[in-house]
Amino acid sequence: MSYLDHLVSDLPTPDPRYAPEEVVRLQLEAFANNDDPVENADIKTAYNFASPANRRATGPLNRFVKMVESPRYVPMIDHVEAQTGAVKQTGDRAQQQVTLTGPKS
Repeated sequence: MSYLDHLVSDLPTPDPRYAPEEVVRLQLEAFANNDDPVENADIKTAYNFASPANRRATGPLNRFVKMVESPRYVPMIDHVEAQTGAVKQTGDRAQQQVTLTGPKS
């Protein structure tokens, strides 16, 4: 069974046509608009894009939600502004620095 079999439907999902910065943008947009269009849409979108290794480490969606709602990650939810740096690609890996301001009160 592929990790793609466990995607949350009706939310953005991985697509090989996405450039790395598009993947980051989709997740940032979701986190900026937490419960739109459904409850925890932001976290569910991030879960859709989580790698198989990340999913093995964090477990199923309900555990992933609890992790993101923890003090360490909760500032991402409903953030006010996201500044992104240049994408650095090496082979099939990409990195992009993101600085968030928020969350909204």
